[in-house]
Amino acid sequence: MATLSGTAISDTYPLLLKIESGGLDGTLRVVEDGDATASALFLATDSALISGNGTKLYFYDADGGEHISADSSANLTIAAGVDINLTAGTDINLTAGTDVNIPANVGLTFGHASNQKIEDDGTDLAIDATGNINITSTANETDSIKIEENSGTDGTIKIYANTGSGADSINLLSDVGGITLSAGNTSEGVKVGTVSGAPITIGHTTSETTVADNLTVTGNTTLSGNLTATTVNGQSFTNTLGGTGGVVRTFSPVSYTSSKGKLATSGDVEQYTGDNLTSTIIGTIHTSSHSASSAGPSIAITAPSQGMDVYLVTVTSTRKDVSSGSAATLFSHQGGAYIVTITSEANNRMTISTLGEDDLDGTLSTSSGNHFVTFTLATAAGGTGFSGAMRLNALLLMRGSM
Repeated sequence: MATLSGTAISDTYPLLLKIESGGLDGTLRVVEDGDATASALFLATDSALISGNGTKLYFYDADGGEHISADSSANLTIAAGVDINLTAGTDINLTAGTDVNIPANVGLTFGHASNQKIEDDGTDLAIDATGNINITSTANETDSIKIEENSGTDGTIKIYANTGSGADSINLLSDVGGITLSAGNTSEGVKVGTVSGAPITIGHTTSETTVADNLTVTGNTTLSGNLTATTVNGQSFTNTLGGTGGVVRTFSPVSYTSSKGKLATSGDVEQYTGDNLTSTIIGTIHTSSHSASSAGPSIAITAPSQGMDVYLVTVTSTRKDVSSGSAATLFSHQGGAYIVTITSEANNRMTISTLGEDDLDGTLSTSSGNHFVTFTLATAAGGTGFSGAMRLNALLLMRGSM
């Protein structure tokens, strides 16, 4: 460090620092040497100033790069060769007119760099934690927490459990209210469990599960509880399958085949295969108290001793056109399911739901009355050679008296 000891004032005054005339007061005044050469430092009794565009205030040494500087655009730069440490007894507040910017690939860590971290690579934002990530809002209002995708038609939202193998590795839980899953696209809708072979459970063993509209099952259905039906194919009735007083039973035989002009006896079926049939195929169900005088094959079922029996009947029919020596053309009629009821009146009245079903093979219609229900398939007219058969399958849904 240089010393002024032993030197004359006339030789050393340029080495002395001073401020402008007037001394220190509340006005910032430039610090200059004895020759009035100004420095970047201004002093006042209550402030200090480093003046100049990009002028730096260094700390420790100029070679280390630690400095604070400002430019003519009002930008303030704090630079460090390694770290910048800010310590506060309470809070550290960052206030900006627009944004607080963190460069791409520079993360914001909490606790330690190997623990919780938020980082952006210029495209994606990553939030990583070695512990839990908890998002909590105390706002008592709609959408107090909202996760929104708003990029375009190809945008998606994905909640992904990468390694969790438990039954609840992804768990949606509402402690007090409900959970609603809905889709605005009526074509795509809501899909649950579309992975092949994945089991799906809906509801608790004590839950009430409601299907608000039509339900289509493309595979098999297994029922371990009760099935309560009120309307089947337009026919109203009340019964619980599996419940007290309810049964699931088929009459014997389970199905039978009818053909023109023949009568099934003791469950045996005779199949007519001759030519020159009329273009009508008939099948009849009647009660055991009815005389077997129907035009086509028929089978009897026992009428209820009291109350009303309810049967679910399915109808299928085939016919073969062998007219004019041409190769046989096979037509098939796959009918739906129909409700047949038998009341325990003296005449064992049988009724059936309204039916008028058309397809390429013709029109399937029904008639019913005392002791009987008849299914008639009026096939397309034309040709002279027909052979035909009808199959009826019946399931007893409710027995009027057990």
